[in-house]
Amino acid sequence: MMKEVKLIVSDMDGTLIKYPCGIYGSSWEAVAHAIGKGGKSERLLDYYMYHKDLYGAWVIEFAKLLTNVPTKRVTEKIFPTPYIDGVQKTFSELKSEYPQIKTGILTNGVDIVAKEVAKDLDMDFFVANELEANDGRFTGIAKCNVDLWKKDDALMDIAKKYNASADEICFIGDNENDIPCFDVCGYGIAFQPKTELVKRHATKSADDFSEIKNILKKLIE
Repeated sequence: MMKEVKLIVSDMDGTLIKYPCGIYGSSWEAVAHAIGKGGKSERLLDYYMYHKDLYGAWVIEFAKLLTNVPTKRVTEKIFPTPYIDGVQKTFSELKSEYPQIKTGILTNGVDIVAKEVAKDLDMDFFVANELEANDGRFTGIAKCNVDLWKKDDALMDIAKKYNASADEICFIGDNENDIPCFDVCGYGIAFQPKTELVKRHATKSADDFSEIKNILKKLIE
């Protein structure tokens, strides 16, 4: 064994799932398109995307688009979740073969999607940004639990909760906002890395999700 692995933590949007809408196919974009506000969502994204210090403000502004919208109006359109090929089989096999390893999601995406994905993949936890709902309707209020550019802070919180060191974490991600997690964890896997910079910061990269199991087997065994 190269090093003990206690946690396998994965990004969600672009890594485990991808919606057929928007620029990135993210859970945020899927929610916006579900209520017919894809254009408004893109305009917000255009403004906030390159203001790294304003990510929390973007989450708040996005949530306002959903004020008083029935949650069912969204969920009936965003589910079932569009998994990337190989994801479900890979996590099912990992869970069966290595039950001692905790698995979970760390995402800047939407909690209602992360909760469903974690349940489908029989994961132990998820950490995501929250869209508040009450009596079957979104309130227009959000909670930013995972800053787009500071995911490593949330990753360390997860490590502490599960009594794991950074070296005992394998993180799977795809984009530049995942780089801080690659830099602090023991082992990083870039799935279809969006840029060469992402690939350089990861330990290994994979273009097919089914390759990830073999990469992990070499690490674990």
